[in-house]
Amino acid sequence: ADPLTVPQIARRLGVTRQNVQRIADLLVADSAARYAANPDHRTSPHLVLTPAGTAALARLTAAAERSHAALAARTDAGDLAALHHGLRRLLAAVGPTELPPRGRTRHNPGETP
Repeated sequence: ADPLTVPQIARRLGVTRQNVQRIADLLVADSAARYAANPDHRTSPHLVLTPAGTAALARLTAAAERSHAALAARTDAGDLAALHHGLRRLLAAVGPTELPPRGRTRHNPGETP
């Protein structure tokens, strides 16, 4: 996958740039990531995992897969199918126009939500 900038990551996750920047800075401080030059934008570097960050992500991914498999083993397939169907219907009923703009998760003080 191509490296992303902090603003690109924030847009993809639907969170604020400041939130991603804070976490990115912590990852860099812990040597789990580094900033790399972005030929398309001098002031917005790419955030790239280091080998230590890649190893940590692999461990987290494996743990999540084990957890998901254990949960799936305890869950009835019919219940999962019904939940999936119900969530699809809910999303269709809400519709895209009723969702907040991507990346905006809360309102500003004094603003009507």
